[in-house]
Amino acid sequence: MASVLELPLPSMGCRFFSERTRKRARNGGPESEVNAVRRASTQDHTLDTNSRRTIGQTIWGAALLLAGIGVFIRVPQVMPEIAKIEQFSSVTGIIRFCFYFIGVMLVGGGGKKLYASYKRSSSDDEKEEPPP
Repeated sequence: MASVLELPLPSMGCRFFSERTRKRARNGGPESEVNAVRRASTQDHTLDTNSRRTIGQTIWGAALLLAGIGVFIRVPQVMPEIAKIEQFSSVTGIIRFCFYFIGVMLVGGGGKKLYASYKRSSSDDEKEEPPP
């Protein structure tokens, strides 16, 4: 992501900023209106993107966890049907191990994402509270 100073200046036809303000921003002068507006909009966008990302990661973690639990519930029901297939009857132990391994990986990955999301939200709560 480009830094605030690397963002392009408004076009010459912009009615919100005067020519003097644009010149100060180009020359890197003191806190200009342009830089203040850009910084504020960038921070708002960053906060909005981070909250969306956090919500998305939480939902994804919950989906992984539920999929892993679903694998553990479904494997005992499906294994007898797989054992009926002639080609797989001799390797049902390996197939069962693979299914349970996938379930463990899904539950572990989902749990890790949920824990990271919980940890991030608790650290954000601590930052927001001012010290007494």
